[in-house]
Amino acid sequence: MNSLRTCACLAFFTAALSGCSLLIDVDRDQCSQASDCAAVGFAATCLQGVCVRQEAAPDECDGGSCESSLDGAVPADAGGAIAALGAACAEDVRCEDDAICFKAQCAVPAQVERFLCEPEGEPAAVATVRFTMPVRDFVSEAPLPELVVLACLENDVSCNDPIARFDDPVATGDVVLDLPYLFTGYLDVRSPAVLPSLWYFTKPLVKPTDAKVLKAVSLQTVQLLAGITSLEVDASKGLVILEAFDCEVNAAGGIHFEESKHAAIPFFIIDGQPNVESTITIRNDLDNQAAGGFINATPGFTIFSARIGIDGPVLGSYNANVRANTVTYLDIHP
Repeated sequence: MNSLRTCACLAFFTAALSGCSLLIDVDRDQCSQASDCAAVGFAATCLQGVCVRQEAAPDECDGGSCESSLDGAVPADAGGAIAALGAACAEDVRCEDDAICFKAQCAVPAQVERFLCEPEGEPAAVATVRFTMPVRDFVSEAPLPELVVLACLENDVSCNDPIARFDDPVATGDVVLDLPYLFTGYLDVRSPAVLPSLWYFTKPLVKPTDAKVLKAVSLQTVQLLAGITSLEVDASKGLVILEAFDCEVNAAGGIHFEESKHAAIPFFIIDGQPNVESTITIRNDLDNQAAGGFINATPGFTIFSARIGIDGPVLGSYNANVRANTVTYLDIHP
């Protein structure tokens, strides 16, 4: 029968929880190198035949899109150092075995290859860039009545001074906006039929873009979906919906979402319905969807992150402003 190989550090049990080996067969070594651990889904290094989990460096963010940080994780004189799978890496800290440095963290190539995008050519700078996005009702998929969409700068948190506006008096549901080159603000989407919605530009707008359809939700729909998971919606909090994409702009399965305040309830859309038991996104090939999010998110700026797997590297993060009784949409790209 299989059993646990225990850590010889019982006096430091709390700290050892992240360092003890995973479930293994005591009659033989679990691994000979870090890639053996990765092959069974563990972001761990191989130490004396045992897969041992390594903690990654925390992310830091000053607002908007974030990058992984090495502050405090790698000493300044660490030239020539070798980092274990899951540990921090940099130009002077290479990854062990066959792992590669991805987003400042050592990772298995097969885990991150779909996010290793070829650099795009620098687009020609223009005054404005056309942005289009269908907006539909989440349930009926019909255009919304009296739809108004405002384009707002990042620092205009209440959108008191929008830089562009779209009105839809005939209910086409197809938003068309000409926005400044390199725009990185957000859209404030309003209709009496649904909850207010915020859609963030998580990367600068540099070329004409046809965005994926935004499915707006009514309060009744939110309450219905929450009822499926036996959760109560707090109108003083917000709902956040996230989706991660690969280099081909395909919705990515196998993504774990996190939020910096650790106060909201995570969920994932599985077979078209919210699921609070799942821990990663499941891709729906029929509609190119692999979404998740947080129920009852605390209002105010919060860092939302997309991690490749539960213990893998962070694909990307964004610092978004959550509003009460409002739905916030975030797309995370490599």
